[in-house]
Amino acid sequence: MGYRQHALWLSRDELMEMIGEMRDVLVSRMGNTPSPERTRHLISPILFPAEERPPSPADRQD
Repeated sequence: MGYRQHALWLSRDELMEMIGEMRDVLVSRMGNTPSPERTRHLISPILFPAEERPPSPADRQD
């Protein structure tokens, strides 16, 4: 079993592009059938906003 977690800063468009790329990779292997060389794996991608973006200098109201 493996678990990895990475924090990425993505725009909405970049997030949608990455989700599409991940979907393409998974779908390309979903047709694999059982065989002696294959072990079944459960993949559970979870995408959620981790935090608000840090304020930029332009956001300050001094």
